[in-house]
Amino acid sequence: MKKVAILLSMVLFFFQAYSQYKADSLNLDLLHSVYLIGDVGDDTLLSQPTLSLLKGFIETDDQSKSTVVFLGDNIYPEGLHKKSHKLRLQDEQRINAQLDILTNYNGKIVFIPGNHDWKQGDDKGDNYVKRQEKYIEQYLNKGNVFLPSNGCPGPIEIELNDELVLLIIDTQWWIHRKDKPRGEQDDCSALNKTEFMAHFGDLLKSNRNKNILIAGHHPLFSNGHHGGKFQLKDHIFPLTSVNKNIYCPLPIIGSIYPYYRKMLGDKQDIANPVYQSLIENMLKKMNEYDNLVYAAGHEHNLQYFNKDSNHHIVSGSGSKSTYLRKNKQLKFGTEQRGFSKLLYYNNGEVWMEFYSPDVSNQTEPIYRKKLYTKKVISAKPIKHSKRSYKGE
Repeated sequence: MKKVAILLSMVLFFFQAYSQYKADSLNLDLLHSVYLIGDVGDDTLLSQPTLSLLKGFIETDDQSKSTVVFLGDNIYPEGLHKKSHKLRLQDEQRINAQLDILTNYNGKIVFIPGNHDWKQGDDKGDNYVKRQEKYIEQYLNKGNVFLPSNGCPGPIEIELNDELVLLIIDTQWWIHRKDKPRGEQDDCSALNKTEFMAHFGDLLKSNRNKNILIAGHHPLFSNGHHGGKFQLKDHIFPLTSVNKNIYCPLPIIGSIYPYYRKMLGDKQDIANPVYQSLIENMLKKMNEYDNLVYAAGHEHNLQYFNKDSNHHIVSGSGSKSTYLRKNKQLKFGTEQRGFSKLLYYNNGEVWMEFYSPDVSNQTEPIYRKKLYTKKVISAKPIKHSKRSYKGE
């Protein structure tokens, strides 16, 4: 009888706990949701399933509490060409597929440029970015949605609500080695990398009592190709990286390219010294805070890292997917196409979800996790002189 009594009390305890959990869940008020999707600019046949899934979500949302962020590489292979170029029609088809799902959407919209939008980092890449900015904003007619403006680096501050701020940066500006806009002469708030980081640090500090979401194209952590992670096939059949159908075995010789990208890095790889300087400078500023999420694309997969109390999301499989290495550092990862979603609640909880069109039940998250609960600040916020970087 004693064992039965203990068993009954345990059942009662778990029932009460579950009931309380359900009651708390029902009382939660969603303050804002943010959709994060990157690298959507490939063939529309590849991007359409992900875009259709995203469209279904945003159409049923309370759009007054909703934001969609496109994380760069909006047009492959080189951004938006001039009207006279042979690829212009293809460029328009690829970006229009993204813009058309936003026609009836009244939430906040942000498009960020990636390295492909900067003409793959080539000369006059800023002209391609400015051209894309003009095209997107004229097509949507929803105001200044392509940020940062004019090929500038940012940071741009967008207050989504009283408890949540979105900081937009153009990471390709940092990595770009050709001429690029800078300083007052180009209507930019930053003249160089030092000023950019100073502005970035100022905005983190002034918003320290809020939820902070930072959006850029390049991830600070990655277990994909840009992070130097390759599979055995890449060493034996290296030409498949150029064309997936070229299975020409080149053992030993084929390992040169993967090892180069892991140890030295292409200019778009994490191992590259210029890319490393971006990571080091940003983490130095970000690691002072624990209410922060950094979201990026660039890698064609879905990833989540928890590093030094910060949360890092890679959501770059909007139109295609590539290899992803699984290890202890990677808290979640999949090679499926899809996007991520952040949910901010009135009790301070911040939840992350990933969705994919490549599964049978597309409306259920393939992964869901509470990232953190924002600390409640009982004292009045400290007044400070707040510099504005909104109007580059």
